[in-house]
Amino acid sequence: MKNTYLILLLLLSGQILYGQAKSSVDLSFDANRSYRLLIKNGEEDHLQTIIDVLDDAESPLMSFGLGLHYNQRLSRNLLIQSGIEYQRFGFQIKNQELRWGSEYNPATGEIIDDPSLPNSYTAKTLFRFWSVPLLFRYEFGLAKIQPFIEAGASFSFLQDVRSRTSLDNERPNTTTLSNDQNVVYSTFQLFAHVDIGINYQLQNNWQIFTSLGYNRSFSDTNQIDSPINQRQFSASVSLGVRRLLD
Repeated sequence: MKNTYLILLLLLSGQILYGQAKSSVDLSFDANRSYRLLIKNGEEDHLQTIIDVLDDAESPLMSFGLGLHYNQRLSRNLLIQSGIEYQRFGFQIKNQELRWGSEYNPATGEIIDDPSLPNSYTAKTLFRFWSVPLLFRYEFGLAKIQPFIEAGASFSFLQDVRSRTSLDNERPNTTTLSNDQNVVYSTFQLFAHVDIGINYQLQNNWQIFTSLGYNRSFSDTNQIDSPINQRQFSASVSLGVRRLLD
């Protein structure tokens, strides 16, 4: 009986030591669904008309992000996290009813499909960021499965903006708009970030984790003097692995 109690005590001690590791490093991957919010930066009525037309035409874009983080424990359940992240946010415009002048018959007013011409296109715009997050994570309990909530901000630097247009199933035609070539975009962005997720213990020094997250920019993607500004939003699913250091 004493041996049974001793084994249980050792197992419980292992859980406590696991939960109280002072620091750790992790690597994460996230799949995100992002879009932009257009904001009028003037009183002209036509600006709202432009925004309404773009809002109807645009749809969210699927992309991904990567992160390498360092975590430091502040108390039993509270940690602070920072590191480096590569993030991609954007939007897309699809037109499935593309028509050409040569398909129009002026005699009858009919449109005759020309199979040699594309009848749809997709235009995708990607904003690529390098970010330094500063997040606080609260972990609930010390069990093998450990829920957590995480919130904070990311200080992001715009690497470039990429525009990709494809007609039907053709290979996309890619154009890169760097920040030096196009002064419309601001180099620095501030993002708010919140996550809810679960840590799972593989062994004493390793964890895997998954979470659902939400990001939004608090600064304008366009420069302040632009008549229409835009802000980035995204919802994500993350998966990662963490090494407990001490």
